[in-house]
Amino acid sequence: MKTLNKNLIKVGMVAPFVLATGMANAAAVDFGLLSVDGKSKFHRVISYDVDLVSSYADQYSFQLNDPLNIDGFLSNWLAPRTSTGSARRVASDNMTVDFYEDNGTPNWNLRRHWDVASGDEVVYNNNLVAGNYRIDIAGDVSGSTGSTYVLDGTVSAVPEPSTVALMLGGLGLVGFMARRRKTNVAVSSNLMAA
Repeated sequence: MKTLNKNLIKVGMVAPFVLATGMANAAAVDFGLLSVDGKSKFHRVISYDVDLVSSYADQYSFQLNDPLNIDGFLSNWLAPRTSTGSARRVASDNMTVDFYEDNGTPNWNLRRHWDVASGDEVVYNNNLVAGNYRIDIAGDVSGSTGSTYVLDGTVSAVPEPSTVALMLGGLGLVGFMARRRKTNVAVSSNLMAA
């Protein structure tokens, strides 16, 4: 019985460290409310040590009060080899990126899914309505020293439909004038030749 109690005490002392190590491979970050006149961007460089974790599943969220455009990228870093061998020094395999929006129920709507190989980058540009959004990033730590990725995003105002219509109207007018001028030049060339 005494041995059993000692073993339980040992397990009780070690368990929090094992759980903490297991939790180190999952991050949940809320970027908060993003707006044009407030906090308009986010940037994270995340690195995992191969000695601590073998995979990760990170979750990032943000909120919008107004329709906005979000531009950004995710880069899966790759450092190809060490000086003494051919192993990849920094790499992440099986990386997936899922971009979700809250549909007002306990479920989230998947807007986009990307598979991102080591050394690749995903560029995204979306017009978003007001609401809650989430980006899930998961992968395997496969480099000899670990894995690193960069997540970046910036929000900007969505152009008003009237602004887009005005721009298209202006382009149409410029095209009409250029065609009219070309026709007038062709007619005057024909008159000069006659």
